[in-house]
Amino acid sequence: MPNVPELRDYQRKLIDDNKALLGQGKKSILNVCPCGSGKTVTFSHIAQSAIEKGKRVLILTHRSELMKQAMHKLYDYGVIAGQIASGKPLTRDYAQVAMIQTIVNRLNVIKHRPDLIIADEIHHGVSPTWRKVLDYYVDIPRLGFTATPERLSGEGLIDIFSDMVLGPSISELVKQGHLAYPRIFRPPHEIEENYRIVRGDFDKDQQENIMTKKVIIGDVIEHYRKYLNGNPAACFCISHKHMSYMYDVFTDANIRAVKVYSGMSDIERERALKGIADGTYNVILSVDILGEGVDVPGLHGVIQLRRTTSLSIHLQQCGRSLRLAPGKECAFILDHCGNTKIHGHVLADRDWSLDHGKRNFKKDKVPKTTSCPRCMAIWPGEPHKCFDCDFVFEQGNENINNQQRKTPQMIAAELIEMLPPGFKDTDDLVNFVNRMQSADAKQRGKAVLAKAYQLSDKKAIAAMGKVLGYKAGWSHWAWEYMGKNRKTS
Repeated sequence: MPNVPELRDYQRKLIDDNKALLGQGKKSILNVCPCGSGKTVTFSHIAQSAIEKGKRVLILTHRSELMKQAMHKLYDYGVIAGQIASGKPLTRDYAQVAMIQTIVNRLNVIKHRPDLIIADEIHHGVSPTWRKVLDYYVDIPRLGFTATPERLSGEGLIDIFSDMVLGPSISELVKQGHLAYPRIFRPPHEIEENYRIVRGDFDKDQQENIMTKKVIIGDVIEHYRKYLNGNPAACFCISHKHMSYMYDVFTDANIRAVKVYSGMSDIERERALKGIADGTYNVILSVDILGEGVDVPGLHGVIQLRRTTSLSIHLQQCGRSLRLAPGKECAFILDHCGNTKIHGHVLADRDWSLDHGKRNFKKDKVPKTTSCPRCMAIWPGEPHKCFDCDFVFEQGNENINNQQRKTPQMIAAELIEMLPPGFKDTDDLVNFVNRMQSADAKQRGKAVLAKAYQLSDKKAIAAMGKVLGYKAGWSHWAWEYMGKNRKTS
């Protein structure tokens, strides 16, 4: 078996923990494995070990891509698996990989009951289709695998699992060099709309109206070119209509794009995935299809255009960009819809729980983030400076110890810088202000304050106030107010 990957330490531990719980008579174990941690490798190893002992294994999936991934990985372990899917005949193989949509209609004709069930992307397991299959095999030990162990509402999976095994966190995998370091950026035109909630998530019609505005679309193209510059990226859209609109926008900007969606043929979808991997396309656009489980080779980043109340969807989308690839130094996450503001940074550690109640995205405590006004990068927690551009958030004496250090002043967190920092002379400042006149009033005010925050020349601030039509008193206020909060070297 020359293609069998060597197990990592955390994968071995996960396997050992599952064996121990099964040995104790536990029959429903949920495994939390972040995107890119190699969960298919892990459960394929478990399946192969069971089959060597004469056990029958049933692997449940809900997408054809996931089914193929499992089949290929099992083959690497020397296991030939049968397929329970539309158009496929039943076989007697000890390993069976089943599409949940097919097996639910074949339960009464499958002759051999499995000895072990492995369920992939099991956060879908509370749906009626999944529950019918799991209830039919209620007496069979089951191992579930997911990166996000909760349903859309935020509730845990206590209904279908009794025990949970936690794999490493995303931040641990990044530190160990198994995942790319994520760099998250917000656009100048940050979305702050209060969308209605429809069927548990933000209203798609409202989102379409906002996300198709020219100023936002311009940001999408500008930031793709700035951070990804031709490298492959996945763009998550709101609806098929929005996806088609964005396809035209990217194409008109000479950025090669391709769409993937439910209903397209397997051949077309494979062609699209291959095209993004070999450079035929720069951007692959989707509505939900790429949100989980599907390995899109070589992605350097993701573009989020859909706001969601679901932490699971947010992390799954971000996770598409975290896999390592040749020539890839980091993963760019361009958050154009404010998901990071709602759910926190992808590197934030999560307190997963089987019996977690419904999430209230407006009231639940979100992991803290710090946003840089200079380069628009977003960082987990409260760092004292931006690690991209060295902008300093920290106020107060640098010589005091960490226990006495003040919390970084968050004036910077709400300010947006639209141009590179610093000006050579007052003429540069005037040019900047003139350009700001065509910007949205709210964003213009933020940009001006952000620039004032950087400047150390009182005359320059006065010149800016004059161009804007402010009275002399404003210049004095800006100088005094910003001076009190400016980090001095």
